[in-house]
Amino acid sequence: MVVTPLARRLVLMLTSFALVFALIWAGMMTYAHGLETRIARDWMDLVERCRTAIETGIPLDTAGLEPAQIISMPPSSRPTLHKRLLSHPGGRYVIEEEEFAAGDGVERSCRVAISDYRIGPTKREAAVLYYDFLQLMTGLLIAETHWQAEILPIPQMALRAFEPGAPKNEGCMVKSVVIVALETHDIEVTTAEMPGCSGPSMLSGTAA
Repeated sequence: MVVTPLARRLVLMLTSFALVFALIWAGMMTYAHGLETRIARDWMDLVERCRTAIETGIPLDTAGLEPAQIISMPPSSRPTLHKRLLSHPGGRYVIEEEEFAAGDGVERSCRVAISDYRIGPTKREAAVLYYDFLQLMTGLLIAETHWQAEILPIPQMALRAFEPGAPKNEGCMVKSVVIVALETHDIEVTTAEMPGCSGPSMLSGTAA
């Protein structure tokens, strides 16, 4: 079989095209994996900042965070006394720290949610973040510092919750809850004081 110069050029062109495509694809996969890893790392960092602040009754650790906003955020069902939004620079997820009037003080809540509800998480992204939350929860349960909390089921939602093994103070209970919308894949984690809690404000004097 005689291979003509034209055939050789075609083979070289196809080989070059396949190589370039493979390199581009590998680069895209590497970038996507790196981005996914950074998103998960930042998300868990925000979740832990919220949990630590609310469970221990200390101000939120804001080191390295900047003011943020949530686009197309669903309206709150409860009047807020104080609120602020923070995220990692350029972060995909945001901390929403809120305080509600309660007795002579406030009841605190700290939620981690996506920064733009118009561009929700992918199914894979939500699954990775949900799995990371379950890993955190499992570690706390094994350490016997926390217990799995009861939570009422919601249709089309995946939910898990845990709470410290002992009240924070004077019967004030704190609960951490992850919620995933099965259709839209929206995911959020809230650590909040339960009704009956009332303590000093950590946000009065800060920008809302």
